[in-house]
Amino acid sequence: MRRAATTATALSSTNKCSGGNCRRLIVDTDLGLDDLVALAILRVQQCIYQSQRHALSGGRDSQQQQPQQHSTPFRLSGVTITTGISCANSENAALLRRLLPPNTPVYVGGNTDASLTWMNEDKPAWWTRTAHRVKSFMSSISLSPTHQSAGQLQDDGAECRHDITAEEFIASSMDDPSVDVLCMAPLSTVARALQIRSERQEHNKADPPPPKATFYVMGGIRSDSKMTKRGESTAPFGYHDPIGDSPPDAATTTTAKRDTFGEFNFALDIGAARTVLSSIATRIIPLEACTLVPRSLRSATVAESVATLSSTLKDIQPSTPVDTTNFDADPAHYELHSARGILRKLLQEFGTTETQWDSISAAIYCNEMVGSATRGVLTEIDSEELSISDLGALSFPGCDMDEMPNSSVRASSSHLNHIRHFIYPTFTEEVESKFFEYVSFLLGTNIK
Repeated sequence: MRRAATTATALSSTNKCSGGNCRRLIVDTDLGLDDLVALAILRVQQCIYQSQRHALSGGRDSQQQQPQQHSTPFRLSGVTITTGISCANSENAALLRRLLPPNTPVYVGGNTDASLTWMNEDKPAWWTRTAHRVKSFMSSISLSPTHQSAGQLQDDGAECRHDITAEEFIASSMDDPSVDVLCMAPLSTVARALQIRSERQEHNKADPPPPKATFYVMGGIRSDSKMTKRGESTAPFGYHDPIGDSPPDAATTTTAKRDTFGEFNFALDIGAARTVLSSIATRIIPLEACTLVPRSLRSATVAESVATLSSTLKDIQPSTPVDTTNFDADPAHYELHSARGILRKLLQEFGTTETQWDSISAAIYCNEMVGSATRGVLTEIDSEELSISDLGALSFPGCDMDEMPNSSVRASSSHLNHIRHFIYPTFTEEVESKFFEYVSFLLGTNIK
């Protein structure tokens, strides 16, 4: 018992931030396959950051686990689940714990009218199939000694918080300036969190001040992508299924759903997207900023020199097993090994297809692969300059307004003035190369 308690304490300490500039990261996910890759990336990056801190304090592996120069120091302080690809429920929350760092709490969001409408529709087969693949993968993850030592037994759902909802957790964290919220799901939970926060401050006559947390939002697609062909539309009933699903019969669907140009997260709850973007400042990561460069748009010279993720993965060999007999002496080392093993398994099982979107958004948050390629070139706009179609197509200065569908509705800034959004630029071949190098770095390889 004493050994277990000692190890649990050591594990807890490896998940704490050291230093005044360490960020508390909250991730909101709807548990798609790309969400799993993103969470695995964040887990490995957190391990590497903690290894650096350990090395600076005199620990081992100071050379091997140095994070790259521009990494964002963070601690994953909680994950919230919003209904989207997968349902927000306690079963999925318990399974998700296997993929996360030990002691990371998981909070379940409620279902909205919008999410229930989508979930009850005759959805394309790819949607249900993806949810099943997500659950199957999470179920296949064996609990590592790091989780067992933290008290997370196989079926008890430890660290799945039932005493507080996802909305309440985000609402209670919004006014902490050290908090970052990475939104990789429909914005339903964040919108409800804003409502809870507003109701708590209702007694004040003045409008509540804007949240102090920083919000990164993976969502939306530029309206000019219809011309540039740079973003891949992922609207719920418009996403191209490579296995060959046909869209629903046009006679049984609404006009909005027949419009296939849009983005999944925003389209699933467009009301929530408009509420959030008209209420708080965000850093928007649209599809163009987190989708791999299409082969048709690659330059001939770069196409020959840039490594693809698929070719990279072929050269990655399973890592040497870690001696678990010495686990108590160095739980952080074993945690890094476990985290890399999950990321490697995800990448090898799902490959390039799912290693974009939320996966790239996680890397953007970590600030590892952007560097000088995107610094200083974010597009800054006012919320009143932003229009959003019913399926999440974005229009703003510099993005062709003529391409907006007739269903466009301008986000309204009701009580907060001069809300500023920063929009990440289009994913380029240069940034893609950095991303693949970053993935190799996370896996502990030297592949370029």
